Order: sequence, then C-alpha cells, then structure tokens
Amino acid sequence: MEALANEPWIGAGPRLQDSSVDLWMDNHALKQACVYRVDTLVSILSAIRSRMGLAVIPCYLADEDPDIVQLTDPIPELEYGLWFLMHPDLRGVVRIHALMDFLTDTVRSQKERLAGRRLR
Repeated sequence: MEALANEPWIGAGPRLQDSSVDLWMDNHALKQACVYRVDTLVSILSAIRSRMGLAVIPCYLADEDPDIVQLTDPIPELEYGLWFLMHPDLRGVVRIHALMDFLTDTVRSQKERLAGRRLR
C-alpha cells in the first residue's frame, strides 16, 4: 500500500458518505493523494476507466472490465452486509414475499461474485 500512496487516487465525495472507505484511505495515507472526489460508485468507475487514478470500488462493478486491474485482494475492513427492507404494512402481501424470495435467491447465487474474486 505504501507504493500506491504515490499514485493519484479517486475518493468518495461528501454525498457518497462512505465513512469506512474514508477511514481506510486515511489509515493508509491515501487521502492526501486524492485528486478527484465523486458522489456515486458509477462515477468512481468512470474515473477509473478514464485513467484518472486508483480507487477502492466493489469488485462486482469492475470484474467484467478487462481494462481495470484489481491490485489487491478484497479488503476485509470494507466488507458489509446486504439487507432487504420492506414496510411493515407490506408483510402480508404475497407478491412482495415473492419478490423478496426472488431477490434473496438471486443475491445468494451471486455470492462469490459479490464478495470479489481473489487475485490469482
């Protein structure tokens, strides 16, 4: 990580509010190397594609792009769970339960992809 601190970095803007990435960047002395800040993950991905700098981004967004290189294994400190929420008034609605079942099965089937592949 020390060698990467000399490279330009893309960071989260104030509206993205990703405090765990901010803290991780701060702990690795990368905040001062931040040359560009954006407020969406899609904007971070676009900035990476434009070769503006390095960034921390979920693997599932970049794995299929052959021009983006994963520099490290997934970062354990930046892992987080995924929750599906519904309004309490919708608990008894059959079609909402069908949707939740579908989403849950779909996400579980993509568990490895969402977790990020390990470097080979």
